[in-house]
Amino acid sequence: MSSHDSSKQPGVKIGQIFLERANFSHRGDYLAPSAPPTPDTVVGTINVEAQGGVSTDGKNGLVRLHVSTIPENRPFYEFDISMVALVTVDGDAPNMPLEQYVATLGSALLYPFMRQLVADLTGRGRFGPVWLNPINLTAAPPGELVKSLPKLREHSRSTKKARAKARS
Repeated sequence: MSSHDSSKQPGVKIGQIFLERANFSHRGDYLAPSAPPTPDTVVGTINVEAQGGVSTDGKNGLVRLHVSTIPENRPFYEFDISMVALVTVDGDAPNMPLEQYVATLGSALLYPFMRQLVADLTGRGRFGPVWLNPINLTAAPPGELVKSLPKLREHSRSTKKARAKARS
């Protein structure tokens, strides 16, 4: 990855952010819980996965953030949500290579949008809204942050799966 001026903005523009997939449901016995639900039983630990890639010319990129509950934990809310951001190099103020942005900061760009979406969906559920707690998406060791998309050029950080707690 080439160097950039860390005192300046990254030089990346958001082309579009959109919801790719959203599945939300309640566990089968949600009407008769054996005990009052707690944040750990409403959602519990969640999976967070980021994917990204950059076009061959390095001017366009894609970041996908996927958040899902873990069915084996039997949460009262079950969801599987993916959001996508299309990003481009800012031609007027290029700075950070897009490949580097996608691999390090792109997932952090999408996380607030994901947090709001999860709260909106779960807010219509029986047990009220769930807010995803902040997580440091950029703290994962190299090789564990972003999973490269197959049709786009790979970058040095290849996969990431994080587990996070949510609160209601």
